[in-house]
Amino acid sequence: MLDLVASFTGPPATQVYNLQHNDASYYVYGAGASVVLLNAQTGVVHKVLTLEDAFGPDAAAENIISLAVDPARSLIAAASAHRIAFWTPSKVDVKNWRVHSTLVLHKGAAVTALHCAINTLAVGNAAGLAYYALEDSELPSWTLKWKKSIPSPTRVAASPNGLCVASYSPREQYIRIHSAPHARQTQTLRHPIPVRDFAWRNSTTNHVLYTTTSDDTLRIYMPVLDSPFHLQLHESVEADSFLFEEKDLLSPIIALDASTVRQLALKAGHSNKDLVKLDGTLEAGHDLFARVSDDGRVSVIAIANIDRKPPTLLKQYAILKPTSIQALAWLAPLPASKLPQGDTRKALRFVRTPAGHGVAVVREGGGDVWRRSASSSSRSSLERTRSWTGPHIVAVMDSGRRLAAFHDSPPRITLSGIDSEPDLVQPLPEGTQLSQLVALLSAPGYTSLIGITTPEQGNQILQVRITPSLKDAPGGPHTLALHAPPMRLPLPDRAAPRIVLPVDPMVAENPSDVLLSVAENGDLAFWTYSSTSGEWRSTSGVKTGREGVRLARCSSMRKTVLVAPAQNGNSDELTIWDSKVSEFSYGLEFRGVFDEGELINDLDWTSNASSSILAVGFARKIVLLAPQRMTYFEQEPAWHIVHTIDISQITPYSIADSIWLAGRGFLVAAGPHMYLYGEAEGDQAGKESLFDVVARENAPLDDYHPQMLLQCLLWGKVELVKTIITRLALALETGEEYLRLQVEEFVRSEQDYAPPMTATSPKQYSFLFKRNGSDDDDEQQGFSRALVERLLARLSETPLPRLSANEHKHLIVSIQTALEIEEQRRALDESGLRFLVSMRSFYILNARQQNAGSGNARERLRYRDMVWAFHSESQELLAGAARDSCEGRMLWSDAKAVGMFLWLGSTQQKDQLEIIAKNEYMSGDARDPTACCLFYFALGKVKLVHGLWKQAPWHKEQQVMLKFLSNDFTTERWKTAALKNAFALMGKQRFEYAAAFFLLGGSLKDAVNVLVNQVGDFQLAVAVARAHEGNDNGPALRWILSTVVVPMAFREGNRWLGSWAFWMLRRRDLAVRILIHPLDEFAKSAKVENVTAVGDPHYDDPSLALMFKQLKSKSLQTTVGSSEVAGQTEFNFILHTASVFKRMGCHVLALQLVQTWNFDRPVVRLLPPQPSENSTQGPASTVTPRLNRSRSSFQIHPRRMANISIDMDIPSVPVTRNASPILELPEPPQAPPTQPRPEEREQPAPQAPENAARQAGLGTLMKTAKQDVQVADFDMNAFGW
Repeated sequence: MLDLVASFTGPPATQVYNLQHNDASYYVYGAGASVVLLNAQTGVVHKVLTLEDAFGPDAAAENIISLAVDPARSLIAAASAHRIAFWTPSKVDVKNWRVHSTLVLHKGAAVTALHCAINTLAVGNAAGLAYYALEDSELPSWTLKWKKSIPSPTRVAASPNGLCVASYSPREQYIRIHSAPHARQTQTLRHPIPVRDFAWRNSTTNHVLYTTTSDDTLRIYMPVLDSPFHLQLHESVEADSFLFEEKDLLSPIIALDASTVRQLALKAGHSNKDLVKLDGTLEAGHDLFARVSDDGRVSVIAIANIDRKPPTLLKQYAILKPTSIQALAWLAPLPASKLPQGDTRKALRFVRTPAGHGVAVVREGGGDVWRRSASSSSRSSLERTRSWTGPHIVAVMDSGRRLAAFHDSPPRITLSGIDSEPDLVQPLPEGTQLSQLVALLSAPGYTSLIGITTPEQGNQILQVRITPSLKDAPGGPHTLALHAPPMRLPLPDRAAPRIVLPVDPMVAENPSDVLLSVAENGDLAFWTYSSTSGEWRSTSGVKTGREGVRLARCSSMRKTVLVAPAQNGNSDELTIWDSKVSEFSYGLEFRGVFDEGELINDLDWTSNASSSILAVGFARKIVLLAPQRMTYFEQEPAWHIVHTIDISQITPYSIADSIWLAGRGFLVAAGPHMYLYGEAEGDQAGKESLFDVVARENAPLDDYHPQMLLQCLLWGKVELVKTIITRLALALETGEEYLRLQVEEFVRSEQDYAPPMTATSPKQYSFLFKRNGSDDDDEQQGFSRALVERLLARLSETPLPRLSANEHKHLIVSIQTALEIEEQRRALDESGLRFLVSMRSFYILNARQQNAGSGNARERLRYRDMVWAFHSESQELLAGAARDSCEGRMLWSDAKAVGMFLWLGSTQQKDQLEIIAKNEYMSGDARDPTACCLFYFALGKVKLVHGLWKQAPWHKEQQVMLKFLSNDFTTERWKTAALKNAFALMGKQRFEYAAAFFLLGGSLKDAVNVLVNQVGDFQLAVAVARAHEGNDNGPALRWILSTVVVPMAFREGNRWLGSWAFWMLRRRDLAVRILIHPLDEFAKSAKVENVTAVGDPHYDDPSLALMFKQLKSKSLQTTVGSSEVAGQTEFNFILHTASVFKRMGCHVLALQLVQTWNFDRPVVRLLPPQPSENSTQGPASTVTPRLNRSRSSFQIHPRRMANISIDMDIPSVPVTRNASPILELPEPPQAPPTQPRPEEREQPAPQAPENAARQAGLGTLMKTAKQDVQVADFDMNAFGW
């Protein structure tokens, strides 16, 4: 994913220390108001510590002026002028750091030097030297032991054994030695030249002082035998003792710490012989000294006998000539080439160049400019080019080489560069106040700057041009001129927009849109500047309905993200909108409400040709959202979190801004620091980056992906699926890579494929795989049960790469389903196949959720899948498959899950309901008759229930029910008694039992009303009504459909449920129209009753097009319904379905859809010419052609006529809109015939007249089919786009 590859904390303001902790090496230094731990190996920040952590917000503005590190205890001390804070590793998390203790000094003397050893602290200040000891209790505290007035020291050091303290002042040429126990100065060590540094030898048995002078000579001072507090010079190590060449840049001489070298040697093991050699030298008691070159080479010498008493016969010898030891190179002071860049001023926001190769960091009091360096690696791919003070409204251009800034007094824009060209100044109209300054991509001849005024000035737009363009003439000279004064965007009612921002041009070569405006009501409008008219012109818009938008950003792919207050008012709602809107997609792609208190601070996009990534910045983390592939079964959001950047483990500063840069870099500002994320160097081969993951998740699917196989099966491409499965099986058997099918294979129709392979045609797939020119056994190569079983065995052992566990299970199901289809092709139709595939996947998903212990299992199939079964001619097979999935014991919950009583035919309803009643009774150990009485009463089997009660002596209600059920419920007396009992059960909230008694009392309407309203199960109400009424046209069922199901379908935006309900209501024309028409418009035009609300329409389902294609010519009513769909609407619907296929990863199926979809041919109706208003003459001799897509009422293709069901009285079909254009000659006007209302045509007519009408209508159809009708050629302009 994204790794931290570089950090910019600013140059060190203190001495840089080396620290070995938790098997890692760090540089520790102070920069501004923070302490930085820099990983010595990676060069990036490991941890940032601030005085604010220890002292609160009052210390936030205090800079760190001195630093000390105690390696023995991993204790870090940092001091401002009068405060000292101490940090140590956390005991809970060794990678984290906590405040150890604090110390507040008198304000009279500022700290000048600091050093801490084991439980001791030496502080140099303007008044002299102070010595503290640590009281190490549960609450550590520092106690002042003594202080001494001496010239202000710049360096102090306390010995590890607690006996001596050394101090040095630049005003003196000597080092003072103080006795810590006696609080007095014991000695001065004079040096011939200035002292650069000094340190005590890391030993608790004696105190040896190493000093380094400006000539890089190291001197060793040790106490004499009779005076332990008196130091004497015993040895010197010259700078040229390390055998480097004169041209090498070398570090000062370093005394290697024995414990540190041993840790490094132990970590390296025997792999590094040099470290093993050094470790052996330390074991002999010798001291090591090293110098490190700028290129990382290390040279080491050893001095023996330092611990001898008296220390005589000191021996100095070279142990390691200059060689590369990366493990030791970090012990040298941080080289100048690796010093961190940056600034100590707090960062406020980023401003990026149009192409993303440069960025300006706006800081408190000014800012600095950075640019990508083409010669540097990704770890240091930003270099600082310049800084400025003053203005905060800036724009950066030309890869960071030029900076445009707005000055408010007087109003003007200045353009400056890093070359020798003088600054350019362009005055602005008096009183102009800009809130944004935006640089656009260079156009031929000029580069534009867009200024946006403040909201108080109406967010007006001005334009300044730089000529010639920075791209054509990067070296100049240039001129700066005001091209367009401030002007308002021409919004409706001349209202000022709430927000105006640029459309991100970072990856767009020729962006058509420049600006995006957000209105107060949330309407989005895209704008471009017209050079001919000199005005801003709106190109498109989106209605979002979001009020109070606080943040907005628009990507170069014209994806817009909005942040507005959520309904609870305490959190933010984030929505992502696509600018491509139609009646099938109003633009909303994602909606998310974040946790309460998590406010979004910044947004930024990066895009490529296939997808976009959105960065959402919070106070301590950044969430990266990317689109994900749609799935057919799971309702997952269109966008998901692909990565999270959490800086809380790095720095206590809050995130100020974040921005994408060119080259897949992501820059984050927190406090004064910047962090660059990207692809780290040396990543493992095959490791996917964030962009690779996003590209793979949105790329076209493999042929064998279960979603591709599923869609191919749904669209009837069984032979294609068999080909893919065969190729996959043979590829796995041979160990070869699977090769994708050509696109033409997906576009081919099913009839173009060869007949299914059987034992008599074994060579159908032999051309696909030829191994060494030999042919395997024919039956082994063809699609057969043997091949499928071998493939499934291989897949169970070794799953395919790039498939999740869920997708792998779906793949197995798809392969098994394809085999079952092949074996039952003559018994299973396409609609039944679609239901079967969906049902198998439903049970697999639920089983997986249950095995994982998740409570997210779905309760039922989607209504889409139930509608497929409803239109299937293989319902007996489907019912058997549904029963088999329940192991032959289907309960009502199982029947409801598959929607059996919504799609099962009326002839099979009662039998299946009786099976369920029996299973409900047998399901429990108690054999409770109340569990099944509702179903048996719906079937009219009261005596059977009476018999079941005889078998329930354990039930407390047995005697009462036996006596009650022995009565005759055909009489009014006992019907009334049953109804009274039903109302009593209602009071006890035994609703299903009450519905059963309503049935017993002959009140079916009350029973279904209870099931719908109290039980909340309309499927159960439908099942009871269909079983009790014995047909699908009873009043109770029609009441359920018209007052419950249809309003619910509109309320939930469920077109499948609405189509089923209209089909059951004998309004099959509406069942077709609801699949495509916008629901709100459809409810009004069709005058659907009982619809009070219209929910979010669900168009992101390619099966809608499949169902529309299947139903549009299934019957006369559906033909009429499809004729009501305008050509433009159907065209847009198919384009939207193709885009859904693309989002699903089925790009080849999207291509196949747009290539093979058949639109009804538009025809021309010649209308009589209309005389003009002023004309006194008769009509002209010409006729006026009128183009329309719709057919006349019964103009049907002859090939479809044999398959059309006659389900309506043909002469009674009303015209519901303007007639379609048909080539006709002018006719004398005639009185229009009276047409019956739509509801009248659905009323059942007497049998004889209906048959006569149908026979007459069929005759008309046959005559129409026999006519040689001349129609106009297909014209795309007929659709009006």
